[in-house]
Amino acid sequence: YNNEKHWVSTIFANFTAAADALQWSDIRIVSNWRIQQHAQSKAYRILDSEDHVVSEGTLKDCDTHFSVLMRKGVVAPVRKEAVIVLHGLGEGRSAMKPLVAFLEENTSASILSFGYASPQASLASHAHSLSNVLAGLPPTTAISFVGHSMGNLVVRRWLQDAKPEIVCRIKRMVMLGPPNQGADLARLVGNNHLLRNLASGAAREL
Repeated sequence: YNNEKHWVSTIFANFTAAADALQWSDIRIVSNWRIQQHAQSKAYRILDSEDHVVSEGTLKDCDTHFSVLMRKGVVAPVRKEAVIVLHGLGEGRSAMKPLVAFLEENTSASILSFGYASPQASLASHAHSLSNVLAGLPPTTAISFVGHSMGNLVVRRWLQDAKPEIVCRIKRMVMLGPPNQGADLARLVGNNHLLRNLASGAAREL
């Protein structure tokens, strides 16, 4: 009974965490501490590297608290090279954990896992969130991207409006399963009136 109860609790906790991840987008990441913005309510919060909520409030409140944490050394600074890892549609950062762990073990770069509320907003909105994250990096930091599925489209959309001075800092981009020519599933849904009307945000664009 206790094992079954623990199993159910674990599933519920994982489901809750996954649902929560689809509601928030990162706007600043330093050593996998992050400031996030809610996709619907526009609330803000700080998460630590274990995804625990540290504080909530206005953007100004979170910026101030984050700056204090960095000054105290609680949040380690970003290194000279950063690799931004982006998940796909309907996923959260947890989907990229094995890849993030591999990169952390095999490179000296700072690995920053970028989370965005993929079904809740447009590609332009996700690109804007990514832009805020990149703007928060030191100006001398070299940048690489590893994107899965729609994560690649977010980077491509960001590139449309990116300033030359930050584009020249990009070293490489690795695309995993990018729907650069569209996606078979999206085409299937697009041909179904009911499913097409249920799609929203970036999913509708795809």
